[in-house]
Amino acid sequence: MKKTGSYSLFLFSVLLAAISFTSCGGGGEDDHNNMSDTLAADTGEQIIEEYYQIPLPGDFFASLRALGVNGKSDLLNPAENISNYTTSAEKAVNFGVYCSDLFYCSNFNQKADILKYFENLKRLADDLGISSVVTDQTMKEIENNLGNTDSLNRITSTVFYDATSSLESSGQGSTLALIIAGGLTESIYLSTRMVNSYKDGSAAIQLIADQKFPMDNLYSYLNKYPEDGRVAQIADRIAPLHEVFNSLTETPKDTVNNRDGRKVIGSETLIMMNADDYKKLTVTAADVRNSLTQKTAN
Repeated sequence: MKKTGSYSLFLFSVLLAAISFTSCGGGGEDDHNNMSDTLAADTGEQIIEEYYQIPLPGDFFASLRALGVNGKSDLLNPAENISNYTTSAEKAVNFGVYCSDLFYCSNFNQKADILKYFENLKRLADDLGISSVVTDQTMKEIENNLGNTDSLNRITSTVFYDATSSLESSGQGSTLALIIAGGLTESIYLSTRMVNSYKDGSAAIQLIADQKFPMDNLYSYLNKYPEDGRVAQIADRIAPLHEVFNSLTETPKDTVNNRDGRKVIGSETLIMMNADDYKKLTVTAADVRNSLTQKTAN
């Protein structure tokens, strides 16, 4: 299947507290380029900064919506489940899950309980020591923009960005890894439930298959914290989903890409997925997501 669609990528670093968003033509070999040489401004010393690329859930869902995918009700992690999350691992993972759910709500016009989900983020942020990312002013802004998809996406993006920046700057990369794991898993789960049947040549199916690259990058990031038992535990829980993506075939293909108005000859990696692969992915995504959102990760 040919790679299609595009979405912004959430870039985060394990060495510097730096976040940026960049437009990407949809994965390919660029998705594997996790290393970026930077020059330290204060010393002039060249250092290596590692970036891991994960699609921001809002952009991923917006891409699916642009491809004609419709939202469905009763897919989200229930807001009342927050009372089940008592460990730091559960709270971090489900902060990511609820962020993804909020992006889903704003993109697919399911705003009835959106305040409850933001309240959950505020409560979890307080517990994770990043209370400044969801303030009373944030809640007021949400109330004033419940009917505005773009504004809700912007607010949720800001919360996600601020949480990430706060965790990175305070040396809590392992907690950030758990948040990213929860958000990516939830996004994959929701997308497979929305696109619940395989169709050869479907651009939406291809976009879901392309999540192999972010999943690989997530595991590279998780592996930066082997000493953290919480990270090791969550990595084990997500492993079946990672294995499904790893079983997909990557096929290089020469392409012509237009970058900054110039024609550039390059290569693109295509992810091949058939009906059996997609069925396995759908079942596995549900199992893994439930293992993260239910009271099982201690």
